[in-house]
Amino acid sequence: MEHGGLGLVFFVGLLCGSLLSTIILPHSKITGGRTFLNQRLPNHNLQYIVPPVAEAAIEENQLPRRRWNATIAKEEGHFNPEHKDNLNDADREILARIYFESNSVIEWGVGESTVIAAFTRLPRYTGVDGSIDWLNNVTALSPPHYRFHWADTGPITHYSHPTNTETAKPKFPFYSMGPLSAESRAFDFYFVDGRFRVACVCAAFLHASAYGKKPNEFRVALHDFSKRQSKYQDLLEFAERVDGFVPGSTTLASYKPGSPAHMAVFRRKASATDEQIHLVWEKHATDPGWYY
Repeated sequence: MEHGGLGLVFFVGLLCGSLLSTIILPHSKITGGRTFLNQRLPNHNLQYIVPPVAEAAIEENQLPRRRWNATIAKEEGHFNPEHKDNLNDADREILARIYFESNSVIEWGVGESTVIAAFTRLPRYTGVDGSIDWLNNVTALSPPHYRFHWADTGPITHYSHPTNTETAKPKFPFYSMGPLSAESRAFDFYFVDGRFRVACVCAAFLHASAYGKKPNEFRVALHDFSKRQSKYQDLLEFAERVDGFVPGSTTLASYKPGSPAHMAVFRRKASATDEQIHLVWEKHATDPGWYY
């Protein structure tokens, strides 16, 4: 069995062996913080709360979908086209199209992409970030039924990069897998643009597999692939590019007009196994990745 049943076994096994408890705060859109158990569970018997997806809230808050329009987004005060340190035009076009076509998205690393999700009126959204201050800023501009997780990895510096990579290491596997423990349904799209990127991509593929998504029914995107191709080669063992930056290309992305996308969008190879993905996750689960 290539996915599905085995995916659930691996996903639950990773949670039980490595992750931290998640408690959903009843009157807050942010989960976590000091409510997470910050050590690995010694008996490998994870006890955590898996809240139901807020179907009623999604239906109650759902407005007619709309395509991304930068002019309107700017008029509404949620988009500054002069801000050039994250998505370039090609990235933005890809995300705008995929978010409009999708009904559910999870992001590791929130910001401009969250604005696009809200603008297109994406029904089901979950966002993860390592900076609680930045997360609070983003939630203030987001629909009330969007769900956010603070990934506590100890003290951090720019771009949520952890500064205590030794004593805080037991927390690190939570970043990629913990937020998914609260999601009992697969997503249409998984966008990785934060820390622990290789581990997050693996977690995304395992989560979709665990909850029954076939390889052609979901996609996983990794931002900044063009900048750090050598760091992400392990992913090409089980993922094939379907959109965005072409792995192996020597034309690097930039913020100039006509530049290729920074991000690469993948689907799972038909030959990939959950065991294969799990091994790559284990290799990278405590690696926060490049500085930015």
